[in-house]
Amino acid sequence: MINRRDFLRGRGWSPPSELGPRTYTVVQERCLGSVSQVCTVCKERCPEPRAIHFVGLLPVIDATTCTGCGECARVCPAPDTAIRALSRER
Repeated sequence: MINRRDFLRGRGWSPPSELGPRTYTVVQERCLGSVSQVCTVCKERCPEPRAIHFVGLLPVIDATTCTGCGECARVCPAPDTAIRALSRER
């Protein structure tokens, strides 16, 4: 299922199970924290409590604890989503 924001931006979204093993990373220059706005939505919605921590105002995703669910990318409120999927090494 595609979320409304991605639909309006013309981007499709595939569940992580269809994409293979994934982890996520933050594109820091796109993050609201990079312009001194406090945003913790990704950490609040992440089902793995230790997967996201903050260095100053910027989130950092720990690839070793990230489950690859993609919830952080779906809820990111930045105008151009700051969280991107990466292929996890098998």
